[in-house]
Formats: sequence, C-alpha cells, structure tokens
Amino acid sequence: MLSELLNKYRNDRLTPDELTQMRRIIEPLDDEELATLLDEYEQDFATAGEADLTEETIRRIRKHCFEEAGLTKQRQPMRWLRPAAWAAAAIIPALIAVSAYLFMQNNDYRRMTEADITVMTGEGERVTTILPDGSKVELNYMSELSYSPSTFNMTQRRIRFSGEGFFTVTRNETATFTVDASGLEVIVRGTTFNLHVRQDEELASLYLDKGCVDLRTSQQNVRLTPGQLASVNRTTGRIDVTDTSEALEQTAWRTGFLRFNNRPIDKVINVLSSNYGYRISLEADSAEITGRFTGHIPANNLNEALGILEYAYHLKAHIDGRTITLTK
Repeated sequence: MLSELLNKYRNDRLTPDELTQMRRIIEPLDDEELATLLDEYEQDFATAGEADLTEETIRRIRKHCFEEAGLTKQRQPMRWLRPAAWAAAAIIPALIAVSAYLFMQNNDYRRMTEADITVMTGEGERVTTILPDGSKVELNYMSELSYSPSTFNMTQRRIRFSGEGFFTVTRNETATFTVDASGLEVIVRGTTFNLHVRQDEELASLYLDKGCVDLRTSQQNVRLTPGQLASVNRTTGRIDVTDTSEALEQTAWRTGFLRFNNRPIDKVINVLSSNYGYRISLEADSAEITGRFTGHIPANNLNEALGILEYAYHLKAHIDGRTITLTK
C-alpha cells in the first residue's frame, strides 16, 4: 500500500485523501520500521523495471519540500538505504510536517484548502502554535488566530488575529508577514513582538521586542524600533508611541501574571473571569470602590489573585462552584 502511494506521489497523482492515508501509515513508524518499508519500496521498483530516482528528481523534491517550505531539518536517512529509498525517506518527514504545502502541489488541492485553519484559546487557556513557515505564536487566554493554507507561505504570509499573543516571526525577505487585527495591520519580515487587541477593549497595544515592524490604522502608519510600545485607540485610529524599558510589563502573562495599568476594578474583574473561567460579580456600591489598580496578579493561582483584590479594595470573596462573589 505504501509503495503504491509513494509511486503516485512521484508521478504527481496523489489525491488529498490518499495523502491523508499515507500520513496515517507513516506517523506511527520508528526509523527501523520505516527503513524496512522503504527497502521493500525500492525492491518493488527494481522488479517493475523502474530506474532509480535521478539527481534532478531528488533536487526537485528537496526544493519543494524543504527550501520553499522554509524547513531546515529532516530525518537523517539510514546508511544502508539505496538512492531510491533515500529519496523516499526525504519525502516522508516533509509530507508529515508541511502537508498543507504539499496539498498545493496536487491537482485537487483546492477542495482541501477552502477552509481556513483556526487556533483558539478559551477561558484560562494558553497555547503555542507553529505556522507553516516555522513562525511561532504564543496565544494568551480568549485569543484566536486563523490563516488560509492555500495562500500562506507562497508570495505572502497573512493571518487574522484577535486577543493577545507573542509572535516570533521567521524572517523571509520574499514573503512579507502580515497580521490583520480588527482594524490594525502589522507588517513584519522577521521579529518578535507582543500584540494585544481584544474585541471588547477600545485600546490595543503592540510592544516590539526585536526587529522592526510597521503598524497601520485607517489614520496612521508608524514604524517601531525595539523597546517601543504603540498604544492604539481603535475608535479614532490614533497611534501613540512611547519608549519603555519595562519589557516584562508588556509580556508578564507569558510568565504567569496578568498585567494591569491604571485599570478600574470592573475591568480587573472581567480579566480575572476570562482567565480563570469563573463568573465573578461585585456586590457592592461602585461608588464605594475607589482607586484604579496597577500591578501584577497571578494568572495560575486563583486564591492568591482573590487575596490581592481583597487586600487592595477591602473586599471579601465567596466561592460557590464556578461563581465568585465579592462583597464589602
């Protein structure tokens, strides 16, 4: 079965369904099992009178699977494999790692790439995802990232994003990386930055850690340098840029903290609710709760987080199942 699928791939006749089938066969195999199957594949070639793969074919496979897909590593082929099996061994890890890209090489790829790929986090969740070009995005709670595999990693790299995430973008001079984020556009070729843009918040922010990015709204276009923080009013499109040396202030969530800067208590409560997945209500006259909160609250210790609120605002927290009530 594997030999038949490999033959079809070599002749550009592998359908998306067959590619999925091929992945299911290959993924659980260790190196020794894979080597045995590849030896059988080459023997089938010899029996059928097939010639070994040419150097040009090998070059094309390596170019498509590794250079254009942006990969730099692959499984080392077994020393005892002959040329045809060696070339097949080069194909297999690429099929697993960049199947979205390989779909584009098949005639029937369109029906496999109509749907976007979406990564989402819920309340209290954080996840790290790797894009087809090797770029890494760490998503904070209640965030969403999506892209179309039919266009990503060809002439451009474009994603849609909302929430908060830390981006480590792979440099590629020929394919600009663009983030569309609810009226904001971030254009970058290779850098690291933290982007905060939530649908229910008027203010968004972008902190540039390394590299250089362009930030665009309907009203302004600014270029940031490392250490700069851009604050964006999503209603007016105005961008204010400040220099800051407090990198941890902007990325505290990555180390397990929730960051607040001059926030009223209702905003703090909303963030805690989303982070911990609890319904938190304040049963007190808002006029009695004075002062805004600035500081860090643990993102993974509910009791300590509530203790900080109790101390800061002289409140008492009562937990009943997934509901928390704050009273005076």
